[in-house]
Amino acid sequence: MIKSIQHFEEISTGDFDKLIKDYMSNPTDFASFTSGISNELHRIGQGLIQETLEEMDQMLCNSGKRRQNWVVERHEKKHLLTILGDVYFKKTYFTNKETGVTECLLDRILGLDRNERIAEDAEARILEEAVQTSYRRGGEGACFTSEKVTKQAVMRKTLSKTAGSPHGGRRRRSVF
Repeated sequence: MIKSIQHFEEISTGDFDKLIKDYMSNPTDFASFTSGISNELHRIGQGLIQETLEEMDQMLCNSGKRRQNWVVERHEKKHLLTILGDVYFKKTYFTNKETGVTECLLDRILGLDRNERIAEDAEARILEEAVQTSYRRGGEGACFTSEKVTKQAVMRKTLSKTAGSPHGGRRRRSVF
């Protein structure tokens, strides 16, 4: 979280200052002003999410309890669509000493399937829009930014939720 705070202090405050100066020089362009603030806040949120997830992953890597049953296998980059937009972060795969199964413990904590790329918040927005209108509009409304989900992916999500478990398909499991 310290990196996000430093980023805000060093970069975002300057971006906000520029937005305010631009608006003051042209007060009739209120839409650009509010849109610029919204975009900057989304970027800050994405950075905070990235940093938090990477901190959690690092805690798993350093955990003495984890070391009893799991060995670090490899590190990968992950992309996750949230309502704030795409978040890119590093995650670690671990191999269980007893079973030999390789798994990302961070994904397990988050309740994500192995190849899941859509967070619960974005999934909820997709399903809400798809139920009311169409799969295409559901994919367009996945997040506040311009990222979109294909109508085929929305259809699969919708069908898996209606035919799936009463828990909505996501279950958080114990890590250790």
